[in-house]
Amino acid sequence: MNRQQRTVLIWAATIVAVMLLVPPFEHVANGGAHINSGYSFIFAPPKGGYSFPATVNVTTLAAQWIGVLIVAALLYWIFKSPPRN
Repeated sequence: MNRQQRTVLIWAATIVAVMLLVPPFEHVANGGAHINSGYSFIFAPPKGGYSFPATVNVTTLAAQWIGVLIVAALLYWIFKSPPRN
């Protein structure tokens, strides 16, 4: 692994960690309606004026993580060192 590949992995891990600390939240209303509540610190979910608590929108968070991992994998491959003779 060369220096650029290591940098890509560090940045990808940092971005995924920040996404975990500040995830997307949603409120699920009676009747099953999903109301996006934005992003907030994991231990301080948004209130939004609703009587029921906000929950982490796991689907959106997983999609974001997959996007970051795909981009990181492509960059890792692009920065691959040429084979030495």
